[in-house]
This record gives sequence, structure tokens and C-alpha cells, in this order.
Amino acid sequence: MTASASETFYRRPLPDGLIPFASPEGRQLFQEALTEGGMQGWFALAEQFHTQSDPAFCGLGSLVVALNALEIDPGRIWKGAWRWYSEELLDCCLPLEEVASKGVTLEELACLARCNGAQARPQHADTAEVGRLRDAIEQATASPRGPIMIAAYTRRVLGQTGEGHFSPVAGYHRGRDLVLVLDVARFKYPPHWIPLALLHEAMQPVDPTSGQSRGWIMVERNSQASALLFRIVNHEDAQALSRSLFDGPGEAVNETVPAFAEAFARRVGTSAAAWIERAWKGAGVLPPEHRHAIECLRSQLLRTQAFLMVRQLDNGGDASRDEAVAMLLLAIPETLLRSWHAPTSLLQHLHIDASQATLAAEVASLRAQLETLCQWQQRSSAGSCYAKTGGAKC
Repeated sequence: MTASASETFYRRPLPDGLIPFASPEGRQLFQEALTEGGMQGWFALAEQFHTQSDPAFCGLGSLVVALNALEIDPGRIWKGAWRWYSEELLDCCLPLEEVASKGVTLEELACLARCNGAQARPQHADTAEVGRLRDAIEQATASPRGPIMIAAYTRRVLGQTGEGHFSPVAGYHRGRDLVLVLDVARFKYPPHWIPLALLHEAMQPVDPTSGQSRGWIMVERNSQASALLFRIVNHEDAQALSRSLFDGPGEAVNETVPAFAEAFARRVGTSAAAWIERAWKGAGVLPPEHRHAIECLRSQLLRTQAFLMVRQLDNGGDASRDEAVAMLLLAIPETLLRSWHAPTSLLQHLHIDASQATLAAEVASLRAQLETLCQWQQRSSAGSCYAKTGGAKC
């Protein structure tokens, strides 16, 4: 049965104490904050201000705003020939179906940011005084180049309807200690000014999913180049592959390099195709410069000892799968290989020549995704990847 107009909602009035951005008082606050220097991040965020595309996508919608405002190239097509971030591209750490059913936690959103070419620093509010939040907001609003703050808070503390919510912070009025929040649920509430102390209070309630308080994430550009072709797509095959990677090849350790590579390929080969960037499947619609970069990447990969070894072991099998297996082998952190007691001469086969800059950047991007998923999926296990990789990034 279709709901009648009287049974559906078109926005809600803001509670007392929250100031609509477009109201006369809100516009005056904007002018004053702009003069004070507390609106430097506003312009990039305003250009990318986005309405979440699903009731549970406030976290994804906020991250879309942040990634596009920071001008991070997703390295893969969105629609047609265009590369652009939207919620459907944020599928690294969690399947989108799972996000649609339950939303995301602070750590899950940070994982998604890191998997998509950004640095992300989450902070739970119960371990941070209000002054620390104020310092973070001043940092986020004082520069046009980031970092960008995504606030995670409980709506009911603000007198709004609903529970947990994410939205970007776009401005700070020092004189009145007010924070401008760009509410990505624009169908519900407009952008509005919130007293900073009240926002800090709204971050304190525990998120029942994570068992921890809410808080904020500082999102910044990463100096590392975005992936061109190979990336992690989160579904059952990829999750199983990730788990098997950090358990080690399971056999042939301490033996010859070919034996080790064969054991590795046998373990990951059936799932390796899950890691192939979907943009490659639509290569016909890619713009020439992207297609050329992919061709350059593949040309460099096909000349590596890692690929030649995997290809020989596969005896002329699926070339796309062999490319993925070789890339995975190249991307495994050296400390993790040592934890598997891999043959010492294996590193010579995984060497990337200085002339292979495109391949080196792609390997670094894939390794960063591996480390991010490693941290997320196995952080609580006894044999965690943090220990196996030496705790460097994981």
C-alpha cells in the first residue's frame, strides 16, 4: 500500500537553540565567522554538499562530500567516462547492503575513507574533553585544503528526531562558540548552527553497534596516488581472500620460491578476480588518458618476475586472474611475508624496477587497502595482522 501525503514527511522544524543557516541570524553568523577566519573550509564543502541517497547512508553521504571536496580522484569510473565519488563506490570495508540495513560505525567509516585514498583519524568523544573537540573544529575550519571533520552524534540530544547521525562540519563562529553542520539528510533538516558544547554532549551516547561513544573523524588527502585498476571490492569472495591472505599460504613455506608461489596462487587464485577493478570491465568507455595509464600499468606488470612466475605456474590459464594473483603477491607487506617464513630469495622476485613507477604506485595503493582491511577484519584476533606486519601501518 502506498502511503498518502499526510502519512509521509517533508522535512522537520529545527528545535530551539539550533539556528538555520539560511535564516537572518544564520546568515549574520556566516558573515561574522567568515571575517573571523572560521569558514575557510566552507567553500569546497558547499561545492560538494550532497544529500544522502538512502536513509541509512548518512555516513557514506558525508564521506562522499569529504572525498570530493578534497579533490581525491577515485581512479575508477562512476558513470559514463566520469570519475567521481558517490555512495555506490564506497564498498571496500562493508557491503553496501549491510550499510543500508544498519549504517556504519565510526571505525567503519574511517576504514572506508582509508580504502578510498584518504587519511582518516577517528576520535571517540568520551575520551576527549570539549576543548579537544574545539581544537579539532578550529583546525578543520581554518584551512581551505582540509582536514575535513565528519561529526558523529546522536540527534535526540539536540532535540531532533532520530538517533545516530553523521554530517560534515563546515564552519565555526568563535565569538559565540557555534558550529555549522551541513546535515546530509537535507530532506529532514537544513544546515544549521549548533552550540559546540551541545555537539560534544551529543557525541557522548554509546553507539549500540560498536559499544563505544560517537565522536568525529578528521579526513585528509593522502599523498599516495589513487588506484588505476586493482582494488578490493567487498563481498564474500574478497572477504574470504582477505582472511586467507593474513593466515599465510598454509604450505610450502621454507621451500623454494616457485613452491611458495604455487601455494599462494592455489589459495588465492579462485578469488583473485574479485579484486579486479570494475572500471577495467568497462574499458571501452574509459577516457583515453585513463586507458593509456592502465595499458602502461599492465605492460609494466607483465614484465615482472612475479607475473612471469605465476603465469608459468598456471600453465597459460586465465591471464586476468594471473595478473591479479601477481599484484596481490607484490602488494603483500614484507613483514607479513617474513611472518610466513617465506623463502628469503622471494623478495628478489618481488622487486619493482625504478622505471616501473606506474606499477609501483598501484602496488602501494593496493597494499594500503590490504593493510586497512587487515586492521579492520582481524584487529581482535589472537594472530592479528598488527603483530604480523610489525604494527607499522596496520
